[in-house]
Amino acid sequence: MELTLEVNDHILEIEDIFGLAGNESFVPHLPVISVTIEGFEAIRPGALPDTLKMLCFSHHYSEPLQVGCLPSSLTVLDLGKIILKIPITPGVLPHSVQRLRFPTWYNIELEPGTLPRSLIQLKLGYNFNQRLGIGLLPSSLTKLKLGYEFNIPIEWGVLPTTLLSLKFGKCFNQSVSWPQSLETLCINRDYDPKSKDTPPSSLRYINILSFVNHSNFLNRCQSIKGLKIRVIDDISEVLIPDGIHSIKLKFKTNAIQLKQYLKSLLEVNQQVTSISMRLGVYRFEVLILDSQKGWFAAWVSYIYGMSDTSKLMFLNLVDFLSASDTGLNELYPPYDKKHHQNDDVSSDNESSVSGSYDLSEWIE
Repeated sequence: MELTLEVNDHILEIEDIFGLAGNESFVPHLPVISVTIEGFEAIRPGALPDTLKMLCFSHHYSEPLQVGCLPSSLTVLDLGKIILKIPITPGVLPHSVQRLRFPTWYNIELEPGTLPRSLIQLKLGYNFNQRLGIGLLPSSLTKLKLGYEFNIPIEWGVLPTTLLSLKFGKCFNQSVSWPQSLETLCINRDYDPKSKDTPPSSLRYINILSFVNHSNFLNRCQSIKGLKIRVIDDISEVLIPDGIHSIKLKFKTNAIQLKQYLKSLLEVNQQVTSISMRLGVYRFEVLILDSQKGWFAAWVSYIYGMSDTSKLMFLNLVDFLSASDTGLNELYPPYDKKHHQNDDVSSDNESSVSGSYDLSEWIE
């Protein structure tokens, strides 16, 4: 069994996990902070050090998790890659865990008391499609991301009153009883909001797709202060609430369609003066300087590059958007391949699982 241990910011390679706990040669005043388990053998209770804060399992691990095998010091637990064929029972997950990712392929109903009492962030697995009972989610929870296949109605009392952020998976299209604490909401492709699903007055930020039904739902979200629109293949215009002047756009389309969408969007939402956009490997920060004369400033940067590839331009919005037969080449900063040969251009594939300990990307 192979592990990666981080000891006071130093990385050590240790081959035998079970020799660690009783190894007198291991310096006791250097606490083990994080471990990545790459092996097949089951973890015995007491094998992992009681200083452990972060634990990540690789896809090789498929043994049952027993009560007592995970130390009570854990605050971050990533089970995303393991394959479990038996339930995770109450008592297995330490109550100290604050951020938790469930196994990607786990689709077994969770018993009351299974989730840690101190849990703050939770990502359910890709395959998880089981009823969430009242009281299952702890009252400490503030961020929840449902799995790709989750598609079960969420009854009143299921979502705790502490919940601040909620993200639906692609398949979700059911009624929801919202907690009045909710501030951030991300809805996905299949969600067709029903008229009775009135969003809570606490909602401040919403992340939607450029679909007509999502736009209709947005019009019922009069309390929001921030908006992100993902444009994939449906470029229906979105009517933005009057109080929103700054928006974010993420495009999975070509540059010509981007310009067509922008033209349509700005024609019906003239109050928008600031746009943060992403297309492929480029990020655009657009500021409307003079709405009457149509002048705008665009700051364009290469997202993954380590070198300075930014570019600032001042253009006429009407002229720029009218040239719908051209792309955005005139905006792109110089691209030097040798500066970007190690760039990591990752996808947004829901089924992919990162081994990172940073759980922020699981929720946002």
